[in-house]
Amino acid sequence: MKTTTGTCEVLYASWAPSYRMNDIIITLSEEPEIAIRVGIKRDDVLGGPDIQMDFKKAKHLTITVVNPHKLSHMGVPEPVEVGTLQGKKLFFSFRVDMFGNYASFAVTYAFLLGE
Repeated sequence: MKTTTGTCEVLYASWAPSYRMNDIIITLSEEPEIAIRVGIKRDDVLGGPDIQMDFKKAKHLTITVVNPHKLSHMGVPEPVEVGTLQGKKLFFSFRVDMFGNYASFAVTYAFLLGE
């Protein structure tokens, strides 16, 4: 089976639930460690919904979704480039869904291989 969208091939797609609002960590490789961390932050001072992405350490992407309760779903409109694989660009696409009043959340995500 092969799935494509535009000029990208979908390598892997899944859904991951949080446990008691803990961050979801997707580990692509253990040695060297390559990981994507998705977390939620409620910030009544900022007020609006936002997605913050931080490449603090090499091969580690931290995504913080701020105030997701303000929208029904939050995610990126375009996949985020996270590296290369087989000489092609590797992209990450995601959306976050909240459950209850900050009781839990889930991430629907996909890795895409592009030009």
